[in-house]
Amino acid sequence: MLNPHEDYEEVKTIVKLLKDKKFDETYNLILDLLRNYPNEPWAHNLLGCWYEMRGEAILAMKHYRAAYALSPSYDASRMNVIEFQMHTRSINQIYF
Repeated sequence: MLNPHEDYEEVKTIVKLLKDKKFDETYNLILDLLRNYPNEPWAHNLLGCWYEMRGEAILAMKHYRAAYALSPSYDASRMNVIEFQMHTRSINQIYF
């Protein structure tokens, strides 16, 4: 599996925009990633991050679980599923 943070400039851009809470700018960028890489766990994980940061828990978990199902060894989605279910984290503890 590719490392999205090293191999794709658009992923770096999306993560920066999410950290800056620029949600309107990131949504379509993430959807473009999903269209281009529908079977990559990191694309679903990013959409899960977007939903969680906007307070949409059910949709966030749907995409975290999709990412995990695609690759249980992808640490970001695995940690997001575990910690999200535990309800013990703040918005600053999301894994991109």
